[in-house]
Amino acid sequence: ALGNGPSKLYRVSWAGGEPEELAEAESATVSPAEPKLAFAKGGGLWLAEPRKKAVKIVDARGALSEPAWSPDGKKLLMSVLRGEFPNRYSFIMIYDTEEETIRYLDPAVYFDTKPVWSPDGTKVAFLRRLTGGHYSGLTAKTVSTPDPWEIRVSDLSTGKTVRVWRSPDDDSAFFADLAWFDETRVVFRSEQDGWRHLYLVGAGGGGFKRLTSGEYEVEAFHPAPKLGRVFVTCNRDDADRRHIWSVDADGDMIAVTGGASIEWSPVPLADGRHLVYVGSSAVSPAEVYIRRLDEKSGRKLAPEALPKTFPSEQLVEPEAVVFESLDGLSIHGQLFMPPARFEGRRPAVMFFHGGPIRQMLLGFHYRGYDHRSYAMNQYLASRGYVVLSVNYRLGIGYGRAFRDVPDGGPRGGSEYRDLLAAARLLRGNSRVDPERIGLWGGSYGGLMTALGLARNSDLFAAGVDLHGVHDWNKWQSWVSGEENDEGRAEWSSSPIADLGSWSSPVLLIHGDDDRNVPFSETKWLVENFDEMEVEYELLVFPDDVHGFLLYRNWVRAYEAAADFFDRKLKGGG
Repeated sequence: ALGNGPSKLYRVSWAGGEPEELAEAESATVSPAEPKLAFAKGGGLWLAEPRKKAVKIVDARGALSEPAWSPDGKKLLMSVLRGEFPNRYSFIMIYDTEEETIRYLDPAVYFDTKPVWSPDGTKVAFLRRLTGGHYSGLTAKTVSTPDPWEIRVSDLSTGKTVRVWRSPDDDSAFFADLAWFDETRVVFRSEQDGWRHLYLVGAGGGGFKRLTSGEYEVEAFHPAPKLGRVFVTCNRDDADRRHIWSVDADGDMIAVTGGASIEWSPVPLADGRHLVYVGSSAVSPAEVYIRRLDEKSGRKLAPEALPKTFPSEQLVEPEAVVFESLDGLSIHGQLFMPPARFEGRRPAVMFFHGGPIRQMLLGFHYRGYDHRSYAMNQYLASRGYVVLSVNYRLGIGYGRAFRDVPDGGPRGGSEYRDLLAAARLLRGNSRVDPERIGLWGGSYGGLMTALGLARNSDLFAAGVDLHGVHDWNKWQSWVSGEENDEGRAEWSSSPIADLGSWSSPVLLIHGDDDRNVPFSETKWLVENFDEMEVEYELLVFPDDVHGFLLYRNWVRAYEAAADFFDRKLKGGG
């Protein structure tokens, strides 16, 4: 039960029963050699053993994260974050549980992270970010900000660390990660050609090789050293889904899954013959599957987990649509048409995902938040709405140039062109009543909803805004902890700049303990609405966070949204 910040750590028996609470923790790792659990909380590293009280074994300066046991279960590897923004830096640290000593690997002034043990435990590879002090894409004044990084490998027997690869300056450390392909080579992702792809390099710096290429993105990977292959999750040959492929050291790729389903999180089992993964489809939510690698289909590991009453037969298959934005950029979306029993011109709703570094798919999503959003779009379609889910610019899946837009977000809001193009697509659909089009979304999707209502209440009859940003200047200042320069681009890119033309009704939904978008973003908007006499409804969840922790709050939010649209777009309950 680990998430952002301290969470509760539990243990439960394979045979079932009530879970046992162990401790409050931020990250944890189980020993491969004996029943021991190490977990990090703040600057402390703790050790928990069966029937014993957890004890603190390291009290370090800074914040510990990413703990990992060595293959022999005798050492713990982790990163240590120190300093204050913008002067943060981090070290890679090893704690020897037998000798009770601490060792730092190649300490410097940079941001060292994501350390991984070699299979034999004799080496450690890690990432070193060569720049620091700049913000993410939503707070940077320009993109792409140079963000070079490198892979370093420490030999624990000699104490020497070597740089085995350095990225081009225009690469992004945001998606960089790595793992050991085998005892002598490291596999990693890079965007050096504008797409997230997989590469291989020797632990000594030689043998650099590209493993994947093309206009698709490798989203995750899992090496299988016994098979000499890496299993990857990507959208090759299927831009709006995810499938599992495997690739060897020569770059030979084999499709493991495919078709109209979606698959992710592949884990090859130790026997080298089976693969476990998670899969979904347009009409079936995520479930865990296992399959033999020499067979073409898998079986569900826990089919009883999905209730027999789940209404798969009542769900619709969304259609992939590609349309041109107002400036010519190709935009992907998923179009949900209501069942045939709904006749005539129908009300319609446009959906915008959060992030914005996300991509909605042609089925139940691999992220919990977006998994629920997809379900909500299905629910709206089942109630007679035409639903268009829009993968606007700034998202993933279509290359770095689509994601890192110079005039996007607070730098000009060029993604609004995609919103207007999507509206044009819906208004031209013979099944859509152009006078009854609504908007909804959460987080960045809430921002897009608010922009649509503020700028074009003439086009959009109503909206549901879940924890959206409404003033870029205030949000950026809140994120950075520094005074914002109140930039003109940030102002004009915000809903606040066009409040004077906002006339359509809106439902605002927010938890007051939100750590991603402050509750004040909704509070001050309501205060403005009270003065302007804009029609709004409000649903507040005290003590809940950005991605609601309580199931009942998700249900209440979605029920309230559907009811709101029924009253504002259908004219009745």
